[in-house]
Amino acid sequence: MKRFFVFFVLTFGSIILLSLGASAESRTAIFYNGTSEVERVDIDANGALSLPQGVDMGAKKFVGWAVSVDGAERLCAAGDDFSDAAGRGDLAFYAVGVEVRTLTGAAVTCAAPTQLRFDGAVSLADYNRLTQLVGEAGVRCGVLIAPYVASNAVAFDHGSDVEGLLDRPADAFLYTAGALGVFGGKSGEIGGEALLEKYCGRAYLTVTFGGKTHTVYADYSLEDHVRNAHGVTACAFEDRASAATASHANLTADGCYSPYTAEQLQALRARLDQVVYVSINDGVLGKYSLDHFTFYDFNTAHYVSPYRLDRVIADDRDNPTGYDVYVVVGEDGADFNTVTAYYIGGSYAPPKRAEEWKTDGIYIRHKN
Repeated sequence: MKRFFVFFVLTFGSIILLSLGASAESRTAIFYNGTSEVERVDIDANGALSLPQGVDMGAKKFVGWAVSVDGAERLCAAGDDFSDAAGRGDLAFYAVGVEVRTLTGAAVTCAAPTQLRFDGAVSLADYNRLTQLVGEAGVRCGVLIAPYVASNAVAFDHGSDVEGLLDRPADAFLYTAGALGVFGGKSGEIGGEALLEKYCGRAYLTVTFGGKTHTVYADYSLEDHVRNAHGVTACAFEDRASAATASHANLTADGCYSPYTAEQLQALRARLDQVVYVSINDGVLGKYSLDHFTFYDFNTAHYVSPYRLDRVIADDRDNPTGYDVYVVVGEDGADFNTVTAYYIGGSYAPPKRAEEWKTDGIYIRHKN
């Protein structure tokens, strides 16, 4: 009887130990996107698991998984290994994302040097959440700027092979607007011959945690995020109001109100005078474009081109070249040498200054 009792005690004790061991192994990590459960992953006996890949967060870009351990939150990267050997039961991970966007359009400097500025915006709530998780030094915003022709009209990032790609990290927000923090990045200096060249902007945000830097990029649109300096200058010059407002406080010579002073408007006008639009049917017209596809007319009360079409030299019938020549001169004493770039027949053509700028006008060849 005594022997049986000892055997029973040992056996029962083994059952208890086995039960405890089995209980310690049955831990689960539950992953949430907001309040919705998206995945469950078993935690092994050593407290280790591999984190799943990121999830679709709609308008937000996924950054990582947040988990609270010992009362402290930490951010973990998708696909990383995670270890919690202390055995604290099930774990809950929450998807952390950020809404970052590139604002439509661009700004331009009023005076030399001519530069475009592309702006990005980030949700302040998302930005503050990330800084709580990794610290302020671990979150950075910025803008990538690329020449349109080099980008091949496709979205680009830090790893893209794009000649002339500029990375413009932002040291601080330019301003806050409601729930958004706005930051910007400037292009390099844009020379007169490049006033019609298109540039692209794309905002990004980097988060550093776990010894690595993770970058998310704003969505990219050719319609919204590609601009040329002449078109943006024209939009700024044409920005008028019929009555004074907080944003349009400067009375102009044409009786309208502008965000810009008379000196700034003069500088903008001087840049507009560097470009001429030549119609093969109607001569010199007052037009501008942001994308070289859609053209807008200047309000003639604000701006009239100081140039005119002097004559058209038709293709020589005896020695045909396939081109007619349009000769542009100044109107009322304006200096045509101020022109640095032009549209001809609704298309942008890189200027050939050495052969087209002559003493009596600009000789622009156009296929007939």
